[in-house]
Amino acid sequence: MSRNLLFFLLAFVFATSCSRDSDPEQIAERFLASYLDCDFSRATKLATEEMKDAVSWCASNLTQADLDVLNAREMPVEVEVDDLESFADSCVVTLKASNALLADSIGSTARVGDARFRMILRKGKGSNWKVATLVPIS
Repeated sequence: MSRNLLFFLLAFVFATSCSRDSDPEQIAERFLASYLDCDFSRATKLATEEMKDAVSWCASNLTQADLDVLNAREMPVEVEVDDLESFADSCVVTLKASNALLADSIGSTARVGDARFRMILRKGKGSNWKVATLVPIS
């Protein structure tokens, strides 16, 4: 009986310790999908304070024409981790995105397409990963 109880407690602790905020791949995918879908409030919840400022700046530069392109796309954005390099308190993640809103030049209209991104995540409070940097790559 006590062995079953011990097994149950260990299983419970293991299951509850693996939250969604402790997996850098999931954080990276959720952040990028939210960012590319212009769901900036969701994206900022997964970002460091410095990255929140960058997201706010990007959001302030979107135009109605950009949002019209986003709303007219036929398929939702799809994000996939391509590579992950892990270090003690940070990791570098390379991601592929398809059907993404690409608004990469101020003054030009956005378009929907495929792109690759690299981001740096850092461990924050409670060992939760936060996105610190996002850059497009070719």
